[in-house]
Amino acid sequence: MVDGHGCFVSLDGPSGVGKSTVSALLVGKLRSHDGITVPDVSVFLLGDPVVCVERAAARGQYSRFHNADVGEAIAELRAFSVAADALAAIGYPVHRHDISDTTADQVADALLPVVLAAKEGGS
Repeated sequence: MVDGHGCFVSLDGPSGVGKSTVSALLVGKLRSHDGITVPDVSVFLLGDPVVCVERAAARGQYSRFHNADVGEAIAELRAFSVAADALAAIGYPVHRHDISDTTADQVADALLPVVLAAKEGGS
């Protein structure tokens, strides 16, 4: 997701954390376009695997990655944590956000200042 001033934000996280919803909410607050490949901030939405599975089940499965397997959700959480660590280790700005006890609107509101700060300090 890129705002109108060239700030690139990647939003990553396991199934059920609300990435699509939060992205849509953020895009409503920031204009987007394509073309930048290096993120000014990488945002990882991470949550309790049980909560994520419950949310995915309540919302409905719309891809092969959304299932009711808590074990897979735990593995996915670990994989995204490793990815966040790897990006941070090579100097990418990384923001981890726990979504376990928040709504998508609350997450979008919390992430907006992170995105705006990245824009001010980004390329």
